[in-house]
Amino acid sequence: MYITKREGNEAPQQLSYIRKFGCKAYTLAFDIQESQSETKESHFSWTEVQFDATPPTYGEIVAAIIRGRYSADDVEAITNNYLLDGSEIHTQEWRAMQQWRKDAKELAKSVLSLME
Repeated sequence: MYITKREGNEAPQQLSYIRKFGCKAYTLAFDIQESQSETKESHFSWTEVQFDATPPTYGEIVAAIIRGRYSADDVEAITNNYLLDGSEIHTQEWRAMQQWRKDAKELAKSVLSLME
């Protein structure tokens, strides 16, 4: 699995694949953000994960989406800060991370249905 940040002038396809040794190697684009440049042209940024030449499992897709936004260090810091003092800012960070985890699970389910 390989996670990268991408940018471009066209929106990415959410799920694509290429054939490697007769197997589909999937690429998933998510967290797609659109903005406009000074010339009023659309500009896109997104996170992309490339899976090996075997279909990814539900768990692998969920983990990739979460890691696309939160590193292991980020998860540990957010969780520990929330547990340590529970201040408003740490509670908001923790809730945002939990919401992203829920969103990742929903996206993974829809991606798996597209792969069928």
